[in-house]
Amino acid sequence: PDELEALADACEEWEAPAEPPAVTGFEHTDAGNAELFAYLFGDKVRYDHAAERWLIWDQHRWAPDISLEIYRLALTAARERKRASADIDDRKAADAAWAWGKSSESTSKIKATLDQLRSVEPVSDNGMSWDVNPQLLGLANGVVNLATGEFRAGKREDRITMSCGVAYDVAA
Repeated sequence: PDELEALADACEEWEAPAEPPAVTGFEHTDAGNAELFAYLFGDKVRYDHAAERWLIWDQHRWAPDISLEIYRLALTAARERKRASADIDDRKAADAAWAWGKSSESTSKIKATLDQLRSVEPVSDNGMSWDVNPQLLGLANGVVNLATGEFRAGKREDRITMSCGVAYDVAA
């Protein structure tokens, strides 16, 4: 117990993390829409500049967005602006936020958002380090390390986009 107490005393005092920006804190511009999108979905979307493609995290790998999920996510972000406008106390500001959210649902605004999003961190990616580890094999239900034989869930940082599509079966 004395050792544990000494370790605790040696630690820096914990501080709560900074409050993330509210949805209503993003500018009413195409760039603001892109920044909001990155805030909401930056953990599951990448734009690969080398291959000029959108990638979506699908549990075990970064999959090319062949179903245009990116557009559905942009629409969700626009609608989140409308929903968040209800939390604004100033009626004039709330009406402006709602109107911007509604206009952001248009095809032209969604395309503008996605155009801007290609340069916003963490979404923007130079595309130079996808699928570079030849020892990691993407599977339908995870990843196998070919050097060790270890099977595990895929991780975003594996940067795998390819998969053989077969599920790993330990009993096979």
